[in-house]
Amino acid sequence: MVITDTLMGPRAVGGKLVGVQAARGVAALMVVIYHTTRSLSLPQYLGHIPFANAFGFGHAGVDFFFVLSGFIITHAHLADVGRTTRLHRYLWRRFTRIFPIYWFVTGIEIVRALLSPDAAGRLAPSHVWHSLLLLPESAEPLVNVAWTLRSEMLFYLVFALPIIDRRFVRPLIIGSLLLILIGVVTAPTDPWLGLLVSPFNIEFLMGVGAANLLAHRQIPRPTTFVTAGALCFLGIGALEVFGLVPLNGLMGRMLYGSASAAILAGLVGVEKRGGLRLGLAGLMLGDASYCLYLIHLTVVPLSVRLFAQSGLLGILPVWTVVVLLVAGSSVIAVGLHMGVELPLMRFVRARTPRACR
Repeated sequence: MVITDTLMGPRAVGGKLVGVQAARGVAALMVVIYHTTRSLSLPQYLGHIPFANAFGFGHAGVDFFFVLSGFIITHAHLADVGRTTRLHRYLWRRFTRIFPIYWFVTGIEIVRALLSPDAAGRLAPSHVWHSLLLLPESAEPLVNVAWTLRSEMLFYLVFALPIIDRRFVRPLIIGSLLLILIGVVTAPTDPWLGLLVSPFNIEFLMGVGAANLLAHRQIPRPTTFVTAGALCFLGIGALEVFGLVPLNGLMGRMLYGSASAAILAGLVGVEKRGGLRLGLAGLMLGDASYCLYLIHLTVVPLSVRLFAQSGLLGILPVWTVVVLLVAGSSVIAVGLHMGVELPLMRFVRARTPRACR
C-alpha cells in the first residue's frame, strides 16, 4: 500500500521518482481524511459526517496503493524475473520494508490494548500472532489498516514465483483472474479463501500492466494520462458519494484501479521527459506515507477525544479541526519515519545475510 521502494528514472531523486512519491503521499492523506471525518461523525462528537460526506471516497486511496504496489514491484524487479539467484534478495527487501516499522506500531497497539477493558480478547495469543505475521483471520488485526498488508504479502509471494521461473507469469495472471471471478460468484467467508479471491487483487495486476507498458514504450501524451486519470478518479468518487453507482466490489476496484494506473503511467511519463518539479514537502510526505498509513488510526481517535474533552470541538470550525487533525497526524508520521522507520531499516539491512545481497 503503501510501499516505498527503488524506482530509477531520469528525474529520480535519491532513487525515487518524485511524482510517484508525491502521489503516494496524496493517497495516504485521502485515507487519513476519510477516517478523520468518520471519527468525528461518532455520536459523542458531531453525530454526522462533516462536509456532507464529500470525502466519502477517500478510502479509494487504498485502491491507489494496491495499483502502486503492483507498479513499483514490477518496475523495480522486472529484471529479476527468471533469475532464481535474485529470490533471496527480493524476499529480504520485502520483509525489511514491511515488518520492522509495522511491528513497532503493533507494539504501540498492544500497549493500548493492555489499557483497554477488553484486553483479554484483543490480546488473545492467536490473534496477536496472526496480527504480527499478517496471517488472514476473521478478526481485524491489532493495527486496523493492516488488513491491506495481508493482500500486499500475498502479492509479494506470488511475484516471487516468476523470479524463480518466468514460465509462471502467464498461468499466474490467468489464475488470478479466475480466482477473482470465483470470489464474485461465491463470496467465501473463510479468511484465507477471501484473501485469494479478493477483488482488490486485480489492482495489483493493473499496476503490473502499467509498469510493463512503460518498460516497452513511451506514453505519447503523459500529461493527458495524468489529467484524465485524476478527473476519472474524482468523477468515480462523486458517483460513489452521491450513491449513483455501487462501488463496494469488483466494479469499484476496476474503476478506481484503472484511473490509478492512468495517473501512475502519466506521472512517470511526464517525469521521464523532465516535465515534473516537486518540493521537499511533497517528497517527505511520500517518504513518510507508510508511517502515516500505519499510525493515523492511533493518532486521530485519540486527538478527536482530546479536542472534545478540551471543548475545542465545539468552538473551532469543523474544517479547522479536520485540518489540524490531518496536519498533526502527518507531522507525527514524518517524525516516526525519520526517528524510527529509517533507523530500524538501516539497522536491519546492515545485517543483511550474504545470500540476500
